[in-house]
Amino acid sequence: MVRASVVLSLLLCVSACHERHDDAADPVDPTLGDMPAPLHVTPSHDLSGPRTETPGVEVIYLVSLDGQLLAYDPVTSAVQRVGAIHCPTSSDGDSPRSASVDRHGRAWVLYRSGDVFWVDTDTAACHRSTWQPGRGGWEWFGMGFVRDPDGGEGLYISGTGGSPRDGQLGRIDPDTATVTAIGDLPPGEQNAELAGGDAASLYAYYPGTSLSYVAQIDRTSGKALATWETPTLGGLVYAWAAASLGGHVYLFASFEDPDGGAHSKVLRFEPASGKTTIARDETPYAIVGAGVGTRAPVVVR
Repeated sequence: MVRASVVLSLLLCVSACHERHDDAADPVDPTLGDMPAPLHVTPSHDLSGPRTETPGVEVIYLVSLDGQLLAYDPVTSAVQRVGAIHCPTSSDGDSPRSASVDRHGRAWVLYRSGDVFWVDTDTAACHRSTWQPGRGGWEWFGMGFVRDPDGGEGLYISGTGGSPRDGQLGRIDPDTATVTAIGDLPPGEQNAELAGGDAASLYAYYPGTSLSYVAQIDRTSGKALATWETPTLGGLVYAWAAASLGGHVYLFASFEDPDGGAHSKVLRFEPASGKTTIARDETPYAIVGAGVGTRAPVVVR
């Protein structure tokens, strides 16, 4: 998720602060040491067709405000860059607004234009999805895939500011791209970003400067089944995301402090105990979308 009122200034900052020539090295996470080169961006398969689940290491795929596809390791908190996302959106200067990952490892990335693209988490290659921008009044939304009791899955969405469906919960059928409105979500200082993943539960993350909290959401009504306060952030929140993995909900939040400095944190929330810990105090990426997938293990020699 990204706060719309600060997108333009942040994109200008990204351009100014990360200006590089075509032959310059891509930015890397300093905790990783030498990183493999970004993967090529030619699709290895048809993203519009069925995908098969493949064994590997569970990671949380992330999409950043400046269009990077990343892989977050929840064990080490290391972030590996997969590659830059170059989707042919309908608006010049477009940027990602939210994202999630289906059970077959295909990322669904929503742009500010309302376009939704499927992104290959192996290559960062794009394929236009069957979603029609603005369908049913759903223009902008947060999102999270959740497994259904019958073994399938649904893409749950939370309407955001500036959208006719602001503050509402809906569900997109991944096979048909049809959407169903469910009900009103709890209010928050910011709109909710949703987390599904390895459990049937649906969580909503509401970051803020005076109140931050996580709510477990009833998927049939949008009402809160339980709520837990999480640490507030030290300034204006401009990007946030969430994903559920291994009994934890990982919270990604970026904010601007009173002196104008930008900060991005990763928090680990445990619903069983209600406790929140800092998984990573600083990361160089402003994250707007997250989802669980599998990735081949990296062998360190």
